Amino acid sequence: MPAAVSPTSRPSRRLTASTKLALGVFGVLGIFGLSATGCRFMPSGAHWIEGHGEGRLVHLAGSPAGVLGIGEDTHLWAYPVEWSRPWVQRDGAQELRTIASSPVALYAIVKSGEVVRVVDGRWTTFAGSIGWGATSLGASEDDRLFIVIGGTIRRVEGVDLKEAPCDGVSAAVVSGVRGDEIYVVDAAGALHHGTPTSCPIVPTPTPVRDVAARNGRLIVVATDGRVWRRRGDEAWRLLPAVNKYRPFRGPFEVKAAQVALTDYSTWLLDREGSVFVLSDES
Repeated sequence: MPAAVSPTSRPSRRLTASTKLALGVFGVLGIFGLSATGCRFMPSGAHWIEGHGEGRLVHLAGSPAGVLGIGEDTHLWAYPVEWSRPWVQRDGAQELRTIASSPVALYAIVKSGEVVRVVDGRWTTFAGSIGWGATSLGASEDDRLFIVIGGTIRRVEGVDLKEAPCDGVSAAVVSGVRGDEIYVVDAAGALHHGTPTSCPIVPTPTPVRDVAARNGRLIVVATDGRVWRRRGDEAWRLLPAVNKYRPFRGPFEVKAAQVALTDYSTWLLDREGSVFVLSDES
């Protein structure tokens, strides 16, 4: 314990050896791009990078400029926007249940149960959708919208609901690819590849809870929180574990909850609501 300082005396302004050492350590941390609030050494090779601002989300969807998400307040947020405000609430005061995106539009199920399409800040409701009972949705690269109604997949065409591949599957999650090609996760955690003529099961290393497909990449989140990727006919590849860094503790692994893809990036939501992007797509 340091000696007490008399109220009438002035402490020395000379730096002690321990103070010099502390300043030296912080100087080194600054040189190497580290901070006292979450110091880290980036691993070599691909790894997950946590987004700035520690956004707290419940669902993700890719966007041309980054990622969109439903916050814990049920509103729509965008990332990244600018360094001083990495997360910004998007237009509209709609309360959302879930979202999906194509390269040109965002789709959402709002609190009332209606399905909406969002382009350039304009929210357009699909007529009659309040009676659909949609619980999940997925959009394709060519802007086709698929929804899940009571475990059955339907393709939205204007205000009509059309039959879609994998009609006999009890669907939980759907991800559009192009045209009528889709991937589906069923209620038991099996992955299906739907086309206009078939819906075979795609063998996976372990049961899955989420799927995303874009530009020849197929990503699944396993029920154990690990993330797997496959390109074309290649074998499944286990992606790096998701490590989180917090002040005054070592890095710790977290489990993935959901993935979202854009043309060039892979985004991930962990089970604590934090957002990550994969550092290397090779």
